[in-house]
Amino acid sequence: MVQYAQLNSLAYAKAALKTVFASMLMVLLGCEPQGSTDTQHREDSTAQVRNSSLKSLPYHDKWSQDVQAQFELSVRLTEVGASNNEMSVGLDIEMDIVSDDQLSTLPPYELWNEPFDMPRRLFITPVFDSEGNELAPMEPYTMNINGTEVRKLASYAELNGTISIMRPAYRSPDGRYLIATIRDRTHNETCIVLDLKTRVRRKLSYGYCEINHWKADSYQAYMTFVAGPFTYRYLVDIQTFEHEPLTFLQAPAEREAGGDKFQGMVKLVFSPDGQQIVGLLTDQPVYVKGEDGTWGRDTEIKRTLWDDQLPGQEYSLKFTAPDYQAERGAFYHPSCYGDGALRVSVDGRHFTCAGKVFHTDAPSEPIMDSQGEWIIQNPYWAISDSGLLMRTLRYNEGGPFERIFYRYRAHEGNYLNRRYFLMRSSLFIPPNLRDNWESRDWSEYFPELPTDDDYHAAKVKLTSLGRL
Repeated sequence: MVQYAQLNSLAYAKAALKTVFASMLMVLLGCEPQGSTDTQHREDSTAQVRNSSLKSLPYHDKWSQDVQAQFELSVRLTEVGASNNEMSVGLDIEMDIVSDDQLSTLPPYELWNEPFDMPRRLFITPVFDSEGNELAPMEPYTMNINGTEVRKLASYAELNGTISIMRPAYRSPDGRYLIATIRDRTHNETCIVLDLKTRVRRKLSYGYCEINHWKADSYQAYMTFVAGPFTYRYLVDIQTFEHEPLTFLQAPAEREAGGDKFQGMVKLVFSPDGQQIVGLLTDQPVYVKGEDGTWGRDTEIKRTLWDDQLPGQEYSLKFTAPDYQAERGAFYHPSCYGDGALRVSVDGRHFTCAGKVFHTDAPSEPIMDSQGEWIIQNPYWAISDSGLLMRTLRYNEGGPFERIFYRYRAHEGNYLNRRYFLMRSSLFIPPNLRDNWESRDWSEYFPELPTDDDYHAAKVKLTSLGRL
């Protein structure tokens, strides 16, 4: 069913001056019976033969009854909004992840270096057979951004638990390593790394973890670990698990004491090459220097201190390799201070904050209003916090609408249950797509858009029916 909903986000409301439209997408997933799991896990995907072209996938004709009705509603709302000088209503297009009448077996495992035509998204779902019997608990799957080529990423047994839906999961740049926060049967959280090539799982830490920045070689990552009331920052070697405390991020008292607990800095943005880090100092328990020159915790002060100075407002620090000496200043845009959330794009080149887009190497200078919090390719593709895939048309694409909003769903009759959780922050660029990333266009993999003539014909029809 095609559904519509008014967009509540102010950032979207400002941009949604026109309504958006697209056809429903039906997915063809041809799967062969799965062979030996161990053998398949260890195969190189470079020799894998792809048996279908995404460009020829079938989908509902744009003039099907449901889509025609939704299109006419979009035209009507656009015209009424324009006449009243009001914001128009956005349109959610539901896309089936897997078509129940075409799925004959469970999706195969994704090979760690498998090439794809589009960015990938991760979702988590239990699996049921056609009679409603559970075949597997909540497990991670991946798909292209248009819902095609669903793959199983890992099993419950391999992970020894379920990926936490409240925490992001991460793929290394080469696709080999999966780092995620796992909840076991007792609901305790553990940070783990799964080698998708060897299928070896290892524990990194108790509690949950986040990756601030992957190094290009996929073997090292700047990571944050949170266990109880303590937060730790390390540069972690994913293969050897050696970890180096990021002492330059510690509050002075901790740094002088030789500890590795982290206080004060909760927002970090790395330049794409990892040579610069901008950190935001926010409301945390703080340490101050007393008259006797010793450091002590001060619970009365609400803003973090650096050295023995009390700033009049929140501020940020910039660290530059190789020695990472701190430079103090206003390196973030004012809107990013306070409670402004920072969300780094899938390619690490941009981040969003308070409805604006920034380059990661220039975090104080907004370049445009954000089209969606999680940028896939600026400014054309993004994901909203609600999970919508958002597309802004390119300058050479005609038609009456500028933006499209796609919503994913798992069909009721599928082996994949409707109770799935889409990990909106867990985006991945397959290595084979990285060349010429900013110029890539995936619109050919999505259904045809309406034309200006289609819009005019619908407007004439609605007028004749007295609906305009």
